Amino acid sequence: MRSRAVAATVRRLAAASEALAGGVGARAGAAAAASGGSLLATASRAGGSSVASAAAAALPAAACLQPWAGFASAAATRSGHSVAQKASWRVLAASQDNVGPDVIEAVSQLEPAGVPSVARAAAVTGIHDPAFLETLADAAIKAMPHLSAADICSVVESFSDLDCYNIEFKDATADIVLQRLDEFSGDMLGHLLRAFGDMNYYDDELLEGVVGHVASNPGKFSAENIADVVYAFSRCGFCHPDLISVVETAAGTLLKEAAADRGYAIANILDAYSRVGCSSPDVVDQLIAKAAEDPSSFDANCLAKVTTAVIKLGYSDEDLLVPLLDTAVGKLPEFTPKAVVELLGALGDLGYEHQALLTSLTDEVVPSRMAEFSLDHLTDVVEAMNKLGYYNKEFMALLRQTTTERKGRAGSEAVAA
Repeated sequence: MRSRAVAATVRRLAAASEALAGGVGARAGAAAAASGGSLLATASRAGGSSVASAAAAALPAAACLQPWAGFASAAATRSGHSVAQKASWRVLAASQDNVGPDVIEAVSQLEPAGVPSVARAAAVTGIHDPAFLETLADAAIKAMPHLSAADICSVVESFSDLDCYNIEFKDATADIVLQRLDEFSGDMLGHLLRAFGDMNYYDDELLEGVVGHVASNPGKFSAENIADVVYAFSRCGFCHPDLISVVETAAGTLLKEAAADRGYAIANILDAYSRVGCSSPDVVDQLIAKAAEDPSSFDANCLAKVTTAVIKLGYSDEDLLVPLLDTAVGKLPEFTPKAVVELLGALGDLGYEHQALLTSLTDEVVPSRMAEFSLDHLTDVVEAMNKLGYYNKEFMALLRQTTTERKGRAGSEAVAA
């Protein structure tokens, strides 16, 4: 049985392949990377030359999906190639908690073009050494004026994956993006803003600048791009008058074009918009009505997003809600735990008890997938059911037993450590 260390080694080799190849279009083959097997893990422990040999064999299969690497330009790894490449390999081989002074020194000496590949390597490795992250942030700040728009996006998404919160980095990025908005495609700005939202970065000048740019260039942005922008606004609790017209444009496009996408674009924009708290434009009403026409055509988790968003946006009309909830019952086994919790929470806040949905959740879905639900998830489930006045004796007994067992294991592990 493969250990987490093996999987981490394979991910590191995959990132190394991107560092060498530039990361452009490396969107497929995650399964191939995951099948690297114990040979790679053995090679990773045998020294640099063995790692290099294993990597050489693994690289064709390891060009795997890394969402934050998709924008990096090949120029970022061709320029300053040897220094950045060496630094990337050292980061990939480093400990998550303590990378060591030599690696930190190497990062501090990086040329601007080497920063994106090293940041990608750090994100794959999952480094959280504070000294390293501070040094990487300093290097990124210095590099920012010299990077392409694609490489700026790559660095920002890597920092988001690292959960690296650095105000100076945020300010430097916002300033550069505002100066060079025309250089960023709709996809780039959408992904960059979503990464900002995930890091809880709030910069009102950047948000105002982006929403003005989106409003002035509607043809440049897809509905998915708009959803990413709105998501960033929602994370910051920030609303803007132009946001309503932006969403209206995107929603209007969706009404014409999104019929065949199983609801992904519709779900994302409704989900993001429901989190902002702005008043809904009429076209959002039309978009919700469109979603309710054939909810069975939606992917399960898109349906969860749409249904939750509809409730959060204040729609309580049973003629609209019941078809969505009835369809959701049949797709509950495919919902992620997060989707289950958010939908139940919205129903709890609304005070609407859908008997078939609650019965399916408590009798079948949650009990059969209990291991997927964290204690926080289970707490939220109970809170929502309490708001609804719903009680299932067997389910509650199972929750108490699960909670006791997990807390007991956590206590034993803490003592052993």
